[in-house]
Amino acid sequence: MMAPKTVYAVMGDFGDTREVLPIARELERRGCAVKYFTDAKTISKATDLLTKAGVTYETRSPLPTDAPDLLFIGTAATATSAQIEWTSWGRGRRIPVLWMEDLHATGSRKKTQCVSPDAMLVIDDEARKVAQTVRPDLPVIVVGKPTFSDPKEMPRLEEGRAIRTKV
Repeated sequence: MMAPKTVYAVMGDFGDTREVLPIARELERRGCAVKYFTDAKTISKATDLLTKAGVTYETRSPLPTDAPDLLFIGTAATATSAQIEWTSWGRGRRIPVLWMEDLHATGSRKKTQCVSPDAMLVIDDEARKVAQTVRPDLPVIVVGKPTFSDPKEMPRLEEGRAIRTKV
């Protein structure tokens, strides 16, 4: 029998946690071992949501003993330190790094351009275009928004632009 894959889910703020958490729970349901990590900055609101959901998490940097099979990282609009640190650490060890955007262009923010994942999951075609403009060689996959069970519930493109101007 094959050992379950170990996934580290890394989150920074409330928005990316809302997108990463349901996917991480689905991975657990499918037999993966998932460990949860949050950004240590005080602006991180991931801890509030994870605590409310009853999820055990750690707020720390990677350790030499960490050995995930995959890093699944939310792209935060505010608390990006963990996103940057875990991405750099994972890529340096050839651990696959997958980013999940919560809003248009959170994965393409200037402060996170110092690192790059192996692939990025985005909410729509406009977000894909932004991601590929910033990182032309990056595989970008449109997956929708996990917090919307029905794609018709997703904000329209105009609403997405309005949301980004506020963030």
